[in-house]
Amino acid sequence: MKKKFLFLLLIQVVFVSCQKKITDLKLISYDERSNNELKINAFSTLDKDGVLLVYLDRQRDNVFYKYKLSQSEIDQINTLASKKLENYVIKKSLDLNQGYAGSRNFISFKVNGKEDKICFIKPFMDSDFNKIIDSLEDKIYKQEDSQRTEAFQIDFKKTEKEIANQNQINNYLPSKSLPPPPMR
Repeated sequence: MKKKFLFLLLIQVVFVSCQKKITDLKLISYDERSNNELKINAFSTLDKDGVLLVYLDRQRDNVFYKYKLSQSEIDQINTLASKKLENYVIKKSLDLNQGYAGSRNFISFKVNGKEDKICFIKPFMDSDFNKIIDSLEDKIYKQEDSQRTEAFQIDFKKTEKEIANQNQINNYLPSKSLPPPPMR
């Protein structure tokens, strides 16, 4: 009985250690201005202890929040590492007569020291990816007063440069626009 228990314990330890774990996760919502400047609307990062730090640039002020994620939320986020972020892209253009008026997004993380990053909009991404992003955004935009925290350091210049470089790679993202008026 002891041998079986030790064997099962060993299998579990091997299984857990083989799972890909994401580190240095950043999820950013931003807008491109007409002069190619970026405006960061939301910046969030996940630390090694499963704490989600959030910065929101609201219309009247800037606020910071801190949320402790559950293990199941962290496990869900770690599933993003199952393939390259570019492989979650299911299309690279809007449908005919379709506009996009939302913000752009940037996500980056490391898996085993290798960085993966992408600029994206949700209509271009697959449903599994969007479920995870939606779950994260539920936390990010919750704005729970009890989770408000002191400001934390964000290197906006470095972040904007990183996003600008990735924007050139993911150059298929549409500019903000409304759909054309209906034909009469």
